[in-house]
Amino acid sequence: MSDEDLLRKQSQLLAQREAELNALRRQHERALSWWSTFHALDSDLDAQTNLQSTCDRWCGLLLDELDFQAAAVLRIGDDAVEALSWPSHLGELPAAIAGPGLVAELRARRGGLLNAPEGPLAALAGALRLERFLWCTIGPRPDLELLALAGFDARTARFRVRFVEADVEQFQWVARHLETVLRNVLLMQTLAQHERVQQMHETLARQREELEQRLATITVQAETIRRLSTPVLELWDGVLVLPIIGAIDPHRAESIMEGLLTRLVATRARSVILDITGVDDLDAAAADHVLRVTRAASLLGARCVLTGVRPAVADALVGLGVGFGDLRAFRDLRAGLRHCLQEQAARASR
Repeated sequence: MSDEDLLRKQSQLLAQREAELNALRRQHERALSWWSTFHALDSDLDAQTNLQSTCDRWCGLLLDELDFQAAAVLRIGDDAVEALSWPSHLGELPAAIAGPGLVAELRARRGGLLNAPEGPLAALAGALRLERFLWCTIGPRPDLELLALAGFDARTARFRVRFVEADVEQFQWVARHLETVLRNVLLMQTLAQHERVQQMHETLARQREELEQRLATITVQAETIRRLSTPVLELWDGVLVLPIIGAIDPHRAESIMEGLLTRLVATRARSVILDITGVDDLDAAAADHVLRVTRAASLLGARCVLTGVRPAVADALVGLGVGFGDLRAFRDLRAGLRHCLQEQAARASR
């Protein structure tokens, strides 16, 4: 072999070795890009991350790190797929992508590659304007099935390289990692929702406790007001006065009865003045309540007198035909007190 032939053969061998080295270098760089994409997904996860932003992040990484022309995540429905994360340069977001047997093909194969528009997957190629792409179906939740894909149009791409099985394996590796990340995102959302519900329950419990405390306070205040609204005062030795102001309803009549009888037992008074100066209107029912009070007081040995009857009240009682029997009535409190003192003096002289 001549020196010229030997030199030519060595040059060919050197070119072959350089080509192999460049191929290994590109393979290594591509592997690093897949690895970088794999880990970059975890860096931005926080409590604000959601399904949409995570899918957008994943698609952006494939475009930046691996020089794909397009990457998308689609939601697989019953008879079509809908875009969840869609590259903006592909134009308006399609309502749905359907084709004969498309969903069945995606669920049957679960992943693969397409180097030319053919079969059911041709509908995806047409919608994405891609001639070659890798795809993988993932299920981050039992009721949520997604399709992850990425590729390029060989007619416009700088390098018209066909995808091989090694590309499918690496793409599915990254797609499965996206599935894991999405599960974590959905879990964080569920936990955050549970936390919000728990906080809501705690807030409602605090509000309920505050309302119960307010109700208890109002109840105490109402009881205090009730007692203040029907005071029984010892106007003179052995003489009680019960000033009644406002309307007399059954609940208030019961309160008046209870307060008066309690004071009669405590003081052993013999005379009671029912002063109705502050009553603007006394109907038949209210008059009956007054009579019941006087009868109850008489059972404890006390005589009652009525004072402060206004002309309008007297006219109304006459019109209703209400009579007070032997209950004495006086114009004002002074006249009623004078009558009670005279009765006490008469009893003392006997």
